[in-house]
Formats: sequence, structure tokens, C-alpha cells
Amino acid sequence: MSSDFAQRIARNTAWLIGGSVLQKLISFVYFSVIAAAFGVMGTGRYFFALTFAALFVVAADWGIAPVLTREIAKDRASGTSVLARALVMRAGCTAVTVIAMTATAFALGYPLETRQMIGFATLILVTDTIQTGCFAVLRGIQRVHYEAIGNVAGQIILTTSGIGILVVVAGLRVSDGGLIATRVPHGAWFLVPYLLTSMVNAAIAITGCIRERVRPTFVLSVPWRATATWLFRIATPFAIAGGLARLYTYSDTLLLQSLSTEAE
Repeated sequence: MSSDFAQRIARNTAWLIGGSVLQKLISFVYFSVIAAAFGVMGTGRYFFALTFAALFVVAADWGIAPVLTREIAKDRASGTSVLARALVMRAGCTAVTVIAMTATAFALGYPLETRQMIGFATLILVTDTIQTGCFAVLRGIQRVHYEAIGNVAGQIILTTSGIGILVVVAGLRVSDGGLIATRVPHGAWFLVPYLLTSMVNAAIAITGCIRERVRPTFVLSVPWRATATWLFRIATPFAIAGGLARLYTYSDTLLLQSLSTEAE
């Protein structure tokens, strides 16, 4: 292993770890403010909407992102030809996922505000699909600093805009040494910071792809059906693994929502 290659690996690892740690620290502060301001029921409804959307993100991507990273890392030229097909597949998966999210929320009889929050979360899912695809490509060409910068910048925007909405819309104030919201606005207001964060990350990811001269290429000699079938086949194990991981992580939230109330 050459010293330049080893340094690149160390530098990329440092970027990702540093960005992740800062993101988690800022996120902890923001979620603590949310919980203190809205109490048990409001926080429960807020987190359930996020959990519900997170489960469907796997279906929107369908394991294509890690495949893109792998193929572009192997050979950038051939990887960009896969990228064109992957973009079309991800668009189709995202459209189906948005319809499935909406139909499931109605079928399970969730409260109106919860359904409206889930509907707003579909917008976040669409922009997340764009940024995860672009960041997957940038990982493949070993340019992960864009993702690290996006994580930190996005979390800062999430926290500042979220607290701003709490102050303006919910009347957040300090009372008896604690935080309290004097008004209870519609829950969708508190998904707005996530939409802003996702949009900023998408802009950073797209900018990174443009700066690194990543262009999807269409190889007309390769049949679309053959490429799509191959991509779907190798991406499916990633999708299954991601789906099981999400289900394992969030199953408690879903069970509590079904068996009891959002407060639990």
C-alpha cells in the first residue's frame, strides 16, 4: 500500500468520523430541546412521524447507493454508465414509496395530524434520495469530505431553524429553570427543519458531483432491461439488509404506536 493511498484512507476516515461526531452532538442538543418543550405526547408524535418515514427510505433507495459506490470505486468510467440507469431506477422506487407511505398511513388509521406529518415527510424522502445517491457516487471516487461537511452543516441548520420555529411558532420560553412551549402548533412545522437540512445536503452533494466532474453516461450498446435486471439483482441483498436493520431499530416505536398511544 502506497503512502499516498494510506494517507487518503486516513483522511477520508477522519472526515467521516469527525462529521458524524459533530452531527450527533448537535442533534443531541436539538432533540433535548424538542423533548423539554413538547412533553411526552408531542414528542412521541414527532418521533413516530420520523420513524415511519425512515422505514420507507430503504424502499426508495433499494440498496442502489452501496452498489453505486462499489461500481464507481472499481472503475469510474463503467460506474458512471451504471449511474444513468440507477438514477432512473431510484426515481421509480421513490415514486412507488411515496404512494406506499401515504396509503399505509390511511390504511392503519393514524390520526389526521400524524397523517399530515407523514405526508410532509414524503417531501423529505424525495430530497434525501437525491443526496444519498450523489454522496454514494462521491464515496466511490473517495471524495467524502463533501458528505462530512454536509452532515455538520445540515445539523447546524436543523438545530438553528428548529429552535427558531420553536421560539416563533410555539412560543418557546424559559420557565422555572426549564423550557416550555406556550403554544402547540401543527406538528408539520417541526419537519420543516428536516426539509431544509435535506435540501442543503442535496445542494452540497450535487455541487460535489459537479466539481468532481461526475457525469452519468448512457451506453447505447448496453440494453436497458439487462442493466436494470442486473442492478436490481445485486442491489436487492443490500435492500433486504437495510430493511431488516431499520425494522430491528424501530420496531419498538411501531409496536407501541399500534398497541398503545404515541405517549408511550
